[in-house]
Amino acid sequence: MNDFPSLDALRAAMPAYVLGALSPEERVVYERALRLPENSAVLRGEFDACQATMNVLASAQPVEPPAGLLERVYERIRAETPDVHAASASLDASAPTLDRRSGEDRRNDERRNDDRRHDERREEDRAGDHQERRQMDRRADDRRQQERRQEERRHDERRQDERRHEERRAHDEVAASRPVDRTPAARPALTSRATRAITPPPMAAVEPRSGLVQLAGWWTAAVLFVALVSVGYYAASLRRDHAEIEGRLRESRVLLSRSDARLAERERLMTTLLGGRASVLLVNLRSETPEGPAAQLFWNTREGRSILNVFGMPVLPADRRYQLWMIRDGVPTPLVDVTPNDGGAVLVPGIEMPSSPTGVTQLFITNEARQGTPAAPSAPHVVNGVIPIRQP
Repeated sequence: MNDFPSLDALRAAMPAYVLGALSPEERVVYERALRLPENSAVLRGEFDACQATMNVLASAQPVEPPAGLLERVYERIRAETPDVHAASASLDASAPTLDRRSGEDRRNDERRNDDRRHDERREEDRAGDHQERRQMDRRADDRRQQERRQEERRHDERRQDERRHEERRAHDEVAASRPVDRTPAARPALTSRATRAITPPPMAAVEPRSGLVQLAGWWTAAVLFVALVSVGYYAASLRRDHAEIEGRLRESRVLLSRSDARLAERERLMTTLLGGRASVLLVNLRSETPEGPAAQLFWNTREGRSILNVFGMPVLPADRRYQLWMIRDGVPTPLVDVTPNDGGAVLVPGIEMPSSPTGVTQLFITNEARQGTPAAPSAPHVVNGVIPIRQP
């Protein structure tokens, strides 16, 4: 009995086959149907795109499963699935190249590769941070040495000023303590011209220099001003260093929060794809022309969530936007806005969907006005996809 009688059935089971979620018997039947010439020629490109998408999604940081999960899965498989013989026939040369490893082996290899890349990036970041810290420490040491030399220079100048001030004060004290004889000196009798020639004239009284005290006060004020300026400069340097360190700390916190957000988003993607087990439905949305835009929607019917992968979408003006619609029971219902990047691609996770495809017949994307909520989808559709009907 052929469990995959049509191309839509093969497309619907393609994600489960790539993830290794099919049973051995279903896997043999799927590979036999896939290597038929009419199916291989049509599905080769879609199979490569699906496998590439799964590899990208699987490159997220691994999440350790709960203890005993693998044993419980094996026990349930043995209880619900009869033993079958593994298929020994090789695929025909005309069939697309398939990765025959199990999904668990592929995920283990990808997790090991991701761990190795993560360790290399962490070592590079650690080396860069260590080098940056050494440069900052070197600059701080140079600044401290320069400030120390300036402080020593100012200290020497203060000591020289104090020494000169002490010398002037001692000289003034000696001059002030010397008695001044204001009586006229006794002159010898001027009996001859020779006596007048050898007699020295009287010396004038020496007045103490009162201006030196005022000059010493000005020197003291100048020294205190220089010291105050030095302390202010050192405090400003400390504030600049503190502000620089605070800025680097804020940048590190922002980068860490962004990394945590990316890891959480990847974990949600993996939970949506792998949580549905065999209940993941693939819907391909295509345009009217083969070279036009396209999209893939991975619908986890078990949890009622989906992921939309869009590529090749044209860039819209600022007043237009893309809208994803769903036809359920004949009524169009808007689901989510789609905003591709400059390359026309975007991955939209966490789309709320029904927990059953019953009544859902069509999914499509339209070009709508950015302002307001459209009452009905506009025509024509940018891409359109029909919900595949699963065979019992």
